Amino acid sequence: MSDLVQDWTSTMGLVMNSRAKICRGKFEDWIGWEPVFRALFDGRPVHEAGAIAITDRNGSDLDLGRSFNLDDDPEEIAHFLRQAGFG
Repeated sequence: MSDLVQDWTSTMGLVMNSRAKICRGKFEDWIGWEPVFRALFDGRPVHEAGAIAITDRNGSDLDLGRSFNLDDDPEEIAHFLRQAGFG
């Protein structure tokens, strides 16, 4: 269980390597607890659909197909990269 707490393995990994035994419920029920465990152990919020907004600096939906030139505003580029998951 220490490996799960330290995020070295997952609920799936524990069962697949016979390090956890499911005594009640289904395999899917056990796997479904992963987000809850991560929230408890790491403080990661449990994801809910629509909870994350990926927006440009004006609050509009981020255009993930956008490209930049060398003369574009560095803050605009940095914001884009952070919102797109690169920062």
